[in-house]
Order: sequence, then structure tokens, then C-alpha cells
Amino acid sequence: MAYVLGFLYADGNVVKTNRGTHYIAWYSADHTLLTQMRDSVKAEHLIKLRAAKSGQVYRMQVGSRE
Repeated sequence: MAYVLGFLYADGNVVKTNRGTHYIAWYSADHTLLTQMRDSVKAEHLIKLRAAKSGQVYRMQVGSRE
């Protein structure tokens, strides 16, 4: 879990949207790494391919209205 938190600090972000929802997101060029992190926190969220300034990256986003 410390690795997941450190990865969020280095390559992630926390966002509050205009609709009042909150989410955290992790970004990586390595799909396998995000899959392992998702499995370690027992999540079922999708990992999607996104375009970024540095090229294609994968994003895992976890959010809540609460």
C-alpha cells in the first residue's frame, strides 16, 4: 500500500470536479503496473488509454460523490 500511495504522489492526482465528485487517478505507460496496483487495492475500476503530451499513457481513476 505504501507503494500505491507513493505512486499517487509521484504520478497521480486528486481532483474535485464542478459536480462535487472527487476522484484520484494514477497514470503510467505500463499497463501491467496499473493492473497490479488495482489488484492490490481490490478495485474493479477500468484502466483506459489516454493521450498525453508525452505520448500514450494509461489511467486508472477511482472516484466518489462522498
